[in-house]
Amino acid sequence: MYNIQMTFSRVFLVGLFFFYPFIQTVSGQADRRSVRQGNRLYQEQQFGDAEIKYRESLQENPGNIEGMFNLGNSLYRQERYKEASQKFEALTRISQDDQKRAYAYHNWGNSLLKSQDFAGSVSAFKNALRINPMDDQTRFNLAYALQKLQEQQNQSGQGNREQNEQNRNEQDSDQNRNEQHQQNQSQQPQPR
Repeated sequence: MYNIQMTFSRVFLVGLFFFYPFIQTVSGQADRRSVRQGNRLYQEQQFGDAEIKYRESLQENPGNIEGMFNLGNSLYRQERYKEASQKFEALTRISQDDQKRAYAYHNWGNSLLKSQDFAGSVSAFKNALRINPMDDQTRFNLAYALQKLQEQQNQSGQGNREQNEQNRNEQDSDQNRNEQHQQNQSQQPQPR
């Protein structure tokens, strides 16, 4: 009986060893299948349904770079820029492929740009160009983000100047009222 149990254990372990790659392949096929289905839905501009398929692929394989990248794209197309931004940022940290990291930085920059985070988008585009300095589209987006950042800073500066001017006018008005009140007090007869 002891020999049968040992033999069974060896056969089971050997069988597990041989079938383990098959189990991994089936699991890998499931997440790739979900990505392919998501891609079809994305092409049909069914971004919400595509998002669901990409999320399924990530449940099956959390390290699926393509699934995460495409999920970010589908969120972006649904105008959910903050969520898309989070996916692209995560990709910049986990992707080992420079080209994919450059794309992730580029898309992260676009998401931040749409969220009106111009300083963040400038930084993301610069990081994309550090990896792929020949990317004209990223260079164009960087120039646009820099322009928007400058406009934002000018508006902020002008807004501050206008606020300062308004504060000075209010202080002058308050001072005039105080002076007028003091004059009225001095012109009134004082009780004896």
